[in-house]
Amino acid sequence: MSSFLILAITLVPALAMAQTTTPTVSLSINENLKTFDQLIGLIQKAGGWLLIAAGALVVLFLIIGGIRYLVSAGNQEQVAVAKKTIINALIGLIVIVLSYFLVNLIINLLS
Repeated sequence: MSSFLILAITLVPALAMAQTTTPTVSLSINENLKTFDQLIGLIQKAGGWLLIAAGALVVLFLIIGGIRYLVSAGNQEQVAVAKKTIINALIGLIVIVLSYFLVNLIINLLS
């Protein structure tokens, strides 16, 4: 019941459209720069999350490759598949690190 009251109290001004008296439109340079900085910040934040996700995938594939290597029991085909998985995960890690530095370089050049 109390959550309903809180919701009603917060939504009544929105339903009455009583937030502002007049709409304001400003095309000043400062606001455009502020919007650009917000866009850059959003790109950096999204890039950070993608970097974390990609790093987690690299760790996952390294674990999978290691387990395959341990379970291969001397079978040369399975050892080759495990080594290929580990090498591809390490190549992926190198690509991730290089892309991180490239994106940061571009953002620094644009800022």
